[in-house]
Amino acid sequence: EGGEKGLVADVQPTGELPADSTVTLFVSTGESGESGESGESGESGESGESGESGESGESDGSEGQGNGEQPDLDDNPGDGAAKGRG
Repeated sequence: EGGEKGLVADVQPTGELPADSTVTLFVSTGESGESGESGESGESGESGESGESGESGESDGSEGQGNGEQPDLDDNPGDGAAKGRG
């Protein structure tokens, strides 16, 4: 048993040293020569401009109706509250 423990102790330090050396190797190999720049891709042909869409008719009439209805809705609750308080 004493001999086996000695072998294990010998394996651990030797196992750590190669691990450190491999790390340094990876760092050195990581600095590989710069790869040549890829050729610029040809510019795609410009797409034809789409025809302008016709302008939609202005809807001023609908806005006028909305403004006319709102004051009536606001006045009715006010009258009801005033009557309830009186």
